[in-house]
Amino acid sequence: MGKTYDKDLSAKLKTLADHAFSGTDIQSFEKRIEPDLVSDGEQKYFAAFIAVCDTKKRAQVFHASGLTLEEAMDNTTKYALDGVKKMLIEPKWVKLEIITHSEEVDPQDAVNRMFSSYHEFFRRGISLDKKYEYAYTEGEINGNRLLNYKESVLDLRSFNSYSMKRDDDVILKTPRTLILFDTDSWFIDEKDRTYTLFNKGLQIGRREMGMITPKDIKKIVGSAMHYLSGQLHPDGSFNYGYYPISKKLIPGYNIMRHSSTLWSLVCSTEIEKNPEVYKTTQAAIKYMISQIEHFDDGTAYLVEKGANEIKLGGNGVAIITLSQYMKVYETDEYVKLCQELGRGILKMMNPDGTFAHVLNADTRELKEQFRTVYYDGEATFALCRLHSMTGSSLWLEAARRSVDHFIEADYTTHRDHWVAYAVNELTMYIKEEKYYEFALRNLFENLDMIRTQPTTYHTYLELLMAGYETYRRMVDEKAEVAALKKYNIHKLADTIFVRAEHMLNGYGYPEYVMYLPEPSKYKGTFFVRHDGFRVRIDDVQHFCGAYIAFYRHYDEIKELRCSSKT
Repeated sequence: MGKTYDKDLSAKLKTLADHAFSGTDIQSFEKRIEPDLVSDGEQKYFAAFIAVCDTKKRAQVFHASGLTLEEAMDNTTKYALDGVKKMLIEPKWVKLEIITHSEEVDPQDAVNRMFSSYHEFFRRGISLDKKYEYAYTEGEINGNRLLNYKESVLDLRSFNSYSMKRDDDVILKTPRTLILFDTDSWFIDEKDRTYTLFNKGLQIGRREMGMITPKDIKKIVGSAMHYLSGQLHPDGSFNYGYYPISKKLIPGYNIMRHSSTLWSLVCSTEIEKNPEVYKTTQAAIKYMISQIEHFDDGTAYLVEKGANEIKLGGNGVAIITLSQYMKVYETDEYVKLCQELGRGILKMMNPDGTFAHVLNADTRELKEQFRTVYYDGEATFALCRLHSMTGSSLWLEAARRSVDHFIEADYTTHRDHWVAYAVNELTMYIKEEKYYEFALRNLFENLDMIRTQPTTYHTYLELLMAGYETYRRMVDEKAEVAALKKYNIHKLADTIFVRAEHMLNGYGYPEYVMYLPEPSKYKGTFFVRHDGFRVRIDDVQHFCGAYIAFYRHYDEIKELRCSSKT
């Protein structure tokens, strides 16, 4: 079987080259890029890279240079064909890159640029020489953690260790100058579908696409739900998460994040009812309920057994999840349990609307008055859901007190999605101007910062969508809110699209994950680039929760966005 791998790769490379040079030819392409390349004396070198992945192991990258682009392509192709035959690499995913721009910089300048932002956010290639014999693409650098972000140093040991895997020579000392370069790149998948990849900005290396569509959202949420289902243990818990580069499991377990992950599984039925997801949901709910302890005073608490803690947010997300489950599957199975959990929240509430955040699970005595602002929003959202579920004013009045505290303490500064969820739910029942104004401030006063956030920061789109729902209801119900007129809804709609498309930079497209160990494991889920491409169940939850809400309102937001451009 391995004897055909070179022929398979040759066919894929021909298809990929036809796509890359469609409408032009290699000589014309060379003339276009030649002025932007550094020279070695009087001569300029061209370079190409071919990354080949069997989907099971990290991509093997072959590269070569030449005095012409055609020579560089021919040399690289020869190395790649010989390599896959020798190493028995089945070429399912193949990526072609050509250096199109390069610049010569001194090592200190390079270091300043490399480590000026988040981890794994330097998105350029590096060559240690002008002939590109020691050249490394952006995907190789970040997928193999060749840069030492913790110490902000360029460590040759990392590059040499990786070079040996590429069957390259080692380099003994840092050169006097480094070459930073950019590439144009193209990708072909296992079904021979070809893609041009972005070559600028934070989306470098991801397939080019037009405006995100409901079809796109349905596909990515569906694949992420499939990923979560694949992480389920027989007892109903999940594999908590991974650090892909180091192939390490994230230690410990967090029952709160288990519960919030479960919420996204239930919410995904809004897009597609999937038997696999339903089966996962049932098992995960049973596990969550097994971690709830009941007391004689009619309270119940979700217990973090590893830390022996009761967390305010744990009760909150358990209620949110169970209420969503009962709504989707039209049952009242967990109403009593939710009320017990709600009474637990009330026990942790202070008269001024604040909460105690963490209790000792054995004694229910205070362990920490404050741990994270998220707990406040989670608990308040849950109290509102209890009112929706039971109609009792007990829960609504408690939620009101909490939101009054949010306003007094100006929680808009926290940019907290859970606060946005809570106020959105509260204003379904209490339609007072001060709550609407707070919701608008939380949304619009954070808009510019959210729009330009470099990381994919999934919870920001959740905040935007919860805030949008509040805004939409104000308009539909003709609420008399003076502040409504001063905010630009078209800018909000555009920002929602900007964030939704930016978040695709954290989705496990093959052209991204091919540089990680075990690529197929992370294909189709979500990762956090600046934490070593971390994949954790609650990260997946937040990405999906944001996209599901966007899917729900897609058409109207698109109309608002487009109307601002006419």
